[in-house]
Amino acid sequence: MEQYAGVLRFDGEKDTFDTRVEKLRDNTKYEITDLTIHLSASGLQGYDKIEGYIVAGNIQSVRFYFTRKTKSYLDLKLEGANSEYQRNGINGLRPFRYNGSTLYGHLYITYECTAKLKDTVLPTISNLNIDSSAPRKDIVVTWQSERQEKYEITAVTGGNTIYTKTGNTETMHTIPANTFADGQKVDITVKVLYSDNGNLSSSAWASEKTSITLKQPTVKISQFKPTGTINPLADINVSWECETQATYKLELISDNKVIKTYTGTTLKIVTIPANTIYNGLIDFKLTVSDGYTEVVHIESYNVTNNPKVQILGLEPNGSVRNSSFPIEIAWSSINQKKWMLQILENNVQKGQFTGTNENNLTLPENYLSVGSIKLILYVYNTVYGEEVQDTREAVFETISKPKPPTFEEKSNYNTSKPIFVWNPDGKQRAYQVLIYKADTLIEDSNIVENDISTYSTTANLENNTTYILKIRTKNQYELWSDYASKDIFVSFTTLAPATFTINANQTNHSVLINFHSEIDTDFKENQIWRADGKGKFKLVAKGLGSNGTFIDYYIPGNIELRYKIISKSKHDAVTESDIKSISVDIKGFLLCDAEDTSQKTNLKFNYATGFEIVRNRTFVKYLGSKKMIVEDDGSTEYMKGSFTFEMQLADFDLLLSLYNSKKTLFYRDNRGKALFCGISNLKQEYIFRIPTWVKVSFELIEVENKVEAYESSDGDKTLKEVLIDATWILNGEKDMVGWEWITS
Repeated sequence: MEQYAGVLRFDGEKDTFDTRVEKLRDNTKYEITDLTIHLSASGLQGYDKIEGYIVAGNIQSVRFYFTRKTKSYLDLKLEGANSEYQRNGINGLRPFRYNGSTLYGHLYITYECTAKLKDTVLPTISNLNIDSSAPRKDIVVTWQSERQEKYEITAVTGGNTIYTKTGNTETMHTIPANTFADGQKVDITVKVLYSDNGNLSSSAWASEKTSITLKQPTVKISQFKPTGTINPLADINVSWECETQATYKLELISDNKVIKTYTGTTLKIVTIPANTIYNGLIDFKLTVSDGYTEVVHIESYNVTNNPKVQILGLEPNGSVRNSSFPIEIAWSSINQKKWMLQILENNVQKGQFTGTNENNLTLPENYLSVGSIKLILYVYNTVYGEEVQDTREAVFETISKPKPPTFEEKSNYNTSKPIFVWNPDGKQRAYQVLIYKADTLIEDSNIVENDISTYSTTANLENNTTYILKIRTKNQYELWSDYASKDIFVSFTTLAPATFTINANQTNHSVLINFHSEIDTDFKENQIWRADGKGKFKLVAKGLGSNGTFIDYYIPGNIELRYKIISKSKHDAVTESDIKSISVDIKGFLLCDAEDTSQKTNLKFNYATGFEIVRNRTFVKYLGSKKMIVEDDGSTEYMKGSFTFEMQLADFDLLLSLYNSKKTLFYRDNRGKALFCGISNLKQEYIFRIPTWVKVSFELIEVENKVEAYESSDGDKTLKEVLIDATWILNGEKDMVGWEWITS
């Protein structure tokens, strides 16, 4: 223990001493260490002199004097002041006075008195104790003392003062935990102070010093698992080892924020449920305490396989959907807790839908109009106490089946072949027309691929009859409308049947037809139809007037030819004549220019010949003077005849001329064969026994009935090819009449 007696000091002019000495009234506590008188003389001249001594109670100073020649100041110690004080107290030191002469000059007297506490009344300190058994805990300092009015505590480590605090009469002080480092040596000094209730100018004290070395932590964490990577999609078991564990706290930290905390006592495993952790850097902070100190272990993981929330796909996208039917909107997502779907139709919001865990939404039929549809999907999840979202957009087109077409207002038709007009819904790409008489289908246009919104019947509708007209259309999206249905009534005026005569011309192998129709303002045209043998009627001529003559050159020989005349009114009402038959005798075989039947050759038949039906083949097509064109047809049937003849050179020259002309030819024979054709594989060989004859072989291949159009220089006749209803036919004027193979 160290002690210090303190200091009691007072001073002043001599007249204040008797009062101020009261500080020393208790001579059992104090002892005077010094009583000094300060003298200062002034105003002495010539032989002036100040002379005397100082008296303090029962003691007296030595005699002193001042002259003009001596020093002007003097310090006098009053010896024996403490002895007198101890015997008689402060009364032994007063009165305090100057005893001497001051006739000339002036004497200034002051004093200074110091004292200290006696050893018997000094403060004491004992039993200084430091409790530091628990590392990283508060350090409690205790002691015992006497005459303690205040205390000071100081902690020094490594020569540096780390901690200083003061107090009053307490005999205990707590130094906060973690003020010092683990294992550090600390010198702690406690000083108790005594000022005699402020009487001492400088307090007396007693101090005690001791040293401690702080304990090292004894908690150690080992075998922490998992390490490296974790799978947040499954439960995560966190485990560790610690021998002195009393409590633990496991914190999951993301972006410096604690997202989950697990606490316990001696258990050394924590199970983190699946989907607790999401993508990002995650710290597992484990704090273990033994009850006195703590130790921390941190393990970090970079999670990449569990997004907070994510949309993987949204459909439909980039496709075309038919809004005439329900449309399903579907998506796939991860960690979705709720969703919101906005639908924009042609950049205008159509609707907004919300839900929770669903991954699809079905829009009812016709909910969406035709156009561009934009989907904006938001999915949400609550992660670490905050709501997060992901967004995905998709765009698709909507189509819709068209509405049934609307008819023109007309319902009554005065023609047997009405033309129907309708207005389609949107863009028409195809149509189909059905005509019913009651429940019987009269006509089916089949599917017609074009945008024309009119249709002319091909069948002749009955007079004064009600029909049911049905029409449907297909739009640009290949979608069909429902049928529009309408009742129509057909009523028209019919023409009288035509009359005609037929005569055979055996010279040019033709049939002469004279025909006549009654005069009628509704008359439009006459048509001549012919059936060869038991075959079907085919159109021979059309666009004929009410009266006239027609010569049919393109006939087969030696079989029954049946003719009839069909008269058509301006309203396409049809009247048929009687049927008349005739036969034209043909000897052998005739091959002529299809445009000029007078250019013909007679073929002498010496060898076998025959015809065959050719299907699915490449056929040769002759177009006037143009070269042969090879075309492929996969379905149409054509005739091919193989011939071998002996003929005179003059006839062969004509045959060769026809062959080289590349023109369409007409063949007929005495067996009822007749066809438009071309010559192929023409070969000849001379007959040595008959120098003016040759042996000829060739094939006749049936071609389309199509000849080159021309106009003669004199302009007296024209022959033109025109395209009607996707079929090439001849449009004849004057005596040139077209030919078209049409079955009836």
